[in-house]
Amino acid sequence: MNQRSVVILFALSTGLLQMSGCASQDPTIADEMRGAAAEVQSEADRRSQLADDWERGQALLTSGQRKIERGGQRIERGQSEIEEGQAELREGRRLISESERQFEELRQQER
Repeated sequence: MNQRSVVILFALSTGLLQMSGCASQDPTIADEMRGAAAEVQSEADRRSQLADDWERGQALLTSGQRKIERGGQRIERGQSEIEEGQAELREGRRLISESERQFEELRQQER
């Protein structure tokens, strides 16, 4: 083995020995209290995040409903305007036709 491998092996061995030494000690009451506090805090954080997500979801729902309503109103107005436009087209075509007919009658009278 080269020197670098020996150093890495030594470091790993030392780390394992230290961890096994810590694992054999019983947790103190303070350690248990810290663990319980961490669990409670974690649950509180999750609930707070859930409440934030809920509020965002409610806002998106309200916004979506408003957009659907406005979109429906715009469609209704648009359909009404289309109908008006089609009526104007029909009237314009009728007027052009009548004008052309009258012009042709006048031309034939002049001959």
